[in-house]
Amino acid sequence: MSSSQARRIADEVGISYRQLDHWIAQGWVSDRLKGRFTGSGHERSFNPEEIEVVMLAASLVNGFGVGAEKACAIAHMTLQGLPTRYGGWVLQRIAEPSDENGQEYQV
Repeated sequence: MSSSQARRIADEVGISYRQLDHWIAQGWVSDRLKGRFTGSGHERSFNPEEIEVVMLAASLVNGFGVGAEKACAIAHMTLQGLPTRYGGWVLQRIAEPSDENGQEYQV
């Protein structure tokens, strides 16, 4: 995967480029390949919802020690508006995407 957007996203959320590539390869995060090409060496792009999934999942992995697969699943459910339980925690969205301050989550 050779994508400046993917590298930028990984850097911004505090995961490595290889971690993001692995999450994509496992199907935990979706991307859109530009053009009709597949495999490495072709630029990928991400819709805003998937960028939010990566941001929230990375926060769960880095801040709470949640495994990557479970973190991505929790992020997808939370962004669909479902209060999500993990251990003794409940995570839910408390602001809409149009909020000028960005996404806010309550744990």
